[in-house]
Amino acid sequence: MEGKQEFVEFRLKDGPQVYKLSYDFNAVCEAEAAAGCNLMQAFLLQAPLTAVQTRAILFACLKKAHPLVLLTEAGELLSRDMPVVLDALGQVLQAMRGEEQEEEGEGEESDEEKQVELPMEMPLTPTPQLKPEAA
Repeated sequence: MEGKQEFVEFRLKDGPQVYKLSYDFNAVCEAEAAAGCNLMQAFLLQAPLTAVQTRAILFACLKKAHPLVLLTEAGELLSRDMPVVLDALGQVLQAMRGEEQEEEGEGEESDEEKQVELPMEMPLTPTPQLKPEAA
């Protein structure tokens, strides 16, 4: 069963290497076992992602083009340039779900509006609010 394999490519701001992402079900299974969490829920339900799930999904999407990649290396990519990596990962998830992406120049959205955002978990504890100093 040989299908057309499409990749989303990205490059980190601090390096020349091009990384390729692609959805691969077998890699998702491997990543799910490594991460110890349900990645299909994140894929299909568009549920908020934890850091562990985000790293595992990136790892799975890297495996097809970069078969020797390690789970920790996926985390390093996120640490180095999270916005670029998350944008590329969002494109892969959209394609996997069968969502259409507009080509550049179509529609009236600006570049900022076209960026794909992945749902992320909120912090477990709220950020403390600063209290005004008494006069």
